[in-house]
Amino acid sequence: MKSILYIATIFLLFPLLMHAQAPQVKQTIEDKNAKDILKKVVQKMNEYKSLQIEFTINNEDKANKTSGTTKGTLLAQGNKYRIKLDKQIIYCDGKNIWSYLVEEKEVQIYNYDSSNTQTLNFTKLLADYEKNYRPTLIREEKKGTLVQQIIDLTPNKNMDYYKIRLLINKTSSQIIQMEFFFKEGNRITYKVDNYKPNLTITPSDFVFNTSANPSVEIIDMR
Repeated sequence: MKSILYIATIFLLFPLLMHAQAPQVKQTIEDKNAKDILKKVVQKMNEYKSLQIEFTINNEDKANKTSGTTKGTLLAQGNKYRIKLDKQIIYCDGKNIWSYLVEEKEVQIYNYDSSNTQTLNFTKLLADYEKNYRPTLIREEKKGTLVQQIIDLTPNKNMDYYKIRLLINKTSSQIIQMEFFFKEGNRITYKVDNYKPNLTITPSDFVFNTSANPSVEIIDMR
């Protein structure tokens, strides 16, 4: 499914080696700290009635030595979301997913799968992280006046990526950046450019409007 995207930040070998050499007691403390940080992030998101995020995605393909960047917008409310990219718009009303390929004038319809945490709706990913990932606090670091917390999420089951790295603003408890690290060496980085909480939205914002797009081919994959 071309609409599935991945999220994350930058891998540094030295802190991971230091972390791997730490005793087991330290590991337990760091995991508790990571959970406490993520709890604040989830609580912050739960305060919003809706959330719009402007983002930049960088796709780094190590095998082909290529990279690409695109910008987009995520509108989310609970398990509903809309993702706007340059050539694609993804709608989800909590029951169905519409993947609209603008240039092809084609929309593909899928059943919504609540267990799929790979979509760009990272509000859903974080809300369910305890069921799907083991969190580890790697370190805190200061960049200018910003203190950011770096947390790795390791999947509990076999996936085509081996971790997600989160950068979190310590002061606001908001995600700055998320990155997927793939087993073949590729990385996809999702950088948050702007948050807009509590916008006025309607259910129709999360549904593809077929009547307004009569010339679009509909491919129902349900």
